[in-house]
Amino acid sequence: MEFEELKQQSNLKILLEGPSGRGKTINSVRTALEILADGGSVLYIDTEAEGSETFVNLIEDGDYDEGVVNNLEYVRVSSYSNLVEAMNGAGEYDLMIVDTLDHKHSYVLKAVTDAKRGSDADWNEYPQIYSEEKELMASLGDPDTNVIATLDPNSGKRDKPKGAQTNIRGFFSVVIELRKQGEGEWAHKILNWVGKSDWIGKAHPEFPQVLAEEIKERY
Repeated sequence: MEFEELKQQSNLKILLEGPSGRGKTINSVRTALEILADGGSVLYIDTEAEGSETFVNLIEDGDYDEGVVNNLEYVRVSSYSNLVEAMNGAGEYDLMIVDTLDHKHSYVLKAVTDAKRGSDADWNEYPQIYSEEKELMASLGDPDTNVIATLDPNSGKRDKPKGAQTNIRGFFSVVIELRKQGEGEWAHKILNWVGKSDWIGKAHPEFPQVLAEEIKERY
């Protein structure tokens, strides 16, 4: 087997982490546009209906041609079943983006609660919530394509109860913390990058282009 062939079977799993307004969506969209401009295909799963506006704004700013979205599949989801169904089609694309994982716990909670209310099931089976959520994360940890997911680390805390976010980083080979540096400016810090230990704790000057280049090597 050639090394390049082996690399193409090694999907990149990227987590962009940071509070609201730190650039998770815009960096996800910029990476997606770089892949699309290269002729790749992208599945963009949007749980907060912000991605489409970001795509439009960046294209209208003149950085990309309108035709770049021909290979984009943009899906808005609002439930656990929608999210799972969308993710099941990931293998048809060169990159899947899930923006954001903040709602995964509440989606699972509602799905399981609705199922219990519609049946005579024993409420002692409630731990199903956690197994469903774990299964969802396991699919991200063993994807059929390259993945970018975003997450607000404050989700799940008392003032923002969207669900426990324990050990989320462990499912990803690349973890990048996003920070706001000034008005309309973003900074970042690489918390983990498997295979590039010299990058950890630093910022890459060509982010997010470097994400796109790493992904391009894998399709």
